[in-house]
Amino acid sequence: MRHHHRRFLQASLVSGFFLIVLLFYFTGLFNQPKKIFENFWLPSVEPMTSYGKIIDFFAGVEVVGGDSININETIDVNFNDPQPEFVRVIPFSYQLGGGNFKLGIRNINAEVANSEAEVRVKRDHGNYYISVKRKDGTDFIGLNVINLSYQMTRTVNYLKDNDQLVYMVTGYQWPVEIERARAVITLPDVTSGQLSANCYIGQANQQIDNCQVSTVKSDSVGFDSLKSIKPGQGMVVSFVWPKGLISAPSVLKQWWWVLRDNPILILPFVALLLMYFNWLFLGRDKWWRANKTSNMPPTDLTPTEIGTIYDNRANVKDLLLIILDVARRGYLVIRKEEGFWIINKTKDWSNLEILEKKFLQIMFDGREWWRSDDDDCQRSLKDAIKIGTRETYIRLTDKGYFSVSPHATRMTYLFLALVFWVGGALFIPWYGGGFSALAIFLVGLIVFWFGYYMPIKSPLGMSALRDVVSYRQYFKTEYKEISKNDWLNHLIYVLLFHLDKLFVKSLKNNEIDELRWFVFNCNEKITAKVLLKNIRKFENDLAKIKHW
Repeated sequence: MRHHHRRFLQASLVSGFFLIVLLFYFTGLFNQPKKIFENFWLPSVEPMTSYGKIIDFFAGVEVVGGDSININETIDVNFNDPQPEFVRVIPFSYQLGGGNFKLGIRNINAEVANSEAEVRVKRDHGNYYISVKRKDGTDFIGLNVINLSYQMTRTVNYLKDNDQLVYMVTGYQWPVEIERARAVITLPDVTSGQLSANCYIGQANQQIDNCQVSTVKSDSVGFDSLKSIKPGQGMVVSFVWPKGLISAPSVLKQWWWVLRDNPILILPFVALLLMYFNWLFLGRDKWWRANKTSNMPPTDLTPTEIGTIYDNRANVKDLLLIILDVARRGYLVIRKEEGFWIINKTKDWSNLEILEKKFLQIMFDGREWWRSDDDDCQRSLKDAIKIGTRETYIRLTDKGYFSVSPHATRMTYLFLALVFWVGGALFIPWYGGGFSALAIFLVGLIVFWFGYYMPIKSPLGMSALRDVVSYRQYFKTEYKEISKNDWLNHLIYVLLFHLDKLFVKSLKNNEIDELRWFVFNCNEKITAKVLLKNIRKFENDLAKIKHW
């Protein structure tokens, strides 16, 4: 599997993992709508005298299975003043745990006694507004009987041993007094199991008084308020029956509900696909298999520049290769002492390449030596790496190997990722907080992740990359034939291309003479494995300084 395929697969797995976690979280959270209704808050309402009052509010609820209930309401309303319409408000959208939960309401119909009715339905701010008018255009006045019927889904709580329906019979939005409220809930079949029911009157999230469970049969239960319900209050009933009478919706169906109500959860996958195609067409260096090998690196590039062209990044260890390569050429001696490393200057640097000279001048800061345990030396190394990284990108861009600096490209996508992250932080309180806002953070992570691979080389850079890959391929195909001296001459590129295993495999346990430019105490025979272990230790120790 190619490198970019692995990265895409990893991003897909991360996105998929977060989506599955969120789906399970919301499925479990929304599997019991009672919890959602209890956390729903509605503003208080002012009494409206023009309606007069509701004389009787009756709701017949039929549990039909498949998480659906059929509702038939008969509302006797006494209008004090002429009114052109009657409005029934039904909440359907709730927020809990950072996610949206929406009841399904459909098949809405209305009738007015002794007159044909016209129904208009509007959705606004999480409520259905069902407006009922007379078709002949006359106003409502005096006592009128209005019949409403509709179907509602996602109202049943699927508990461990039982199923439960919690239903707000009247709702809390009525601005008039309800003299009496009644309800009958009917099951789809007779059961011999235990049934239980409760009924109370109150405001949203606040129980004020109990109402009566009037009748309990083997397939139904009746409720009666027995008293008037004040404006802003409502009647809520609960009915529990044994499992098996209705089938619970499948997990896939519940996931579909969650995604339908929270489409933001799909956003990370959309971002993943968009960034993948963005990289595929705008940020991908066309890859190939090297069909030839070369035993020499590109002569016009330093090891640091070769490493940057190879992976589009000038990392810390690419910069540390300057020290090792210059030492190999006789300008420095690296020595391991007890608990620290010391690097001594051995000859003038005037003949070094510009970037190498600048890096060493900043690192040594006028000294003839550098020590890893010296605070000033550590600060100067950090400065050298920082400036060397920037200069490497500038030089390769100026030479034409990149059309745009890789660093600038990554910073662009980092800025875009920050926009999503900051947007996610601002989005959390507006959206109710919780896990759903993490989808935005995940989008930012995907943008940042792919931004790392977006720098693209120029035609000259691609030509150089072909030479670099051909050179690396030489080691992978000819390692058995490479002599010890040739391996040591190319040691810098063994480090650069992480060919440690081939280096050790080729030289096996053959003894290696101590290097003049890299000196370390060793009480055993110096082999390829021992040599690489100490050089890697040097690299890692200096790399840690950068992150201190």
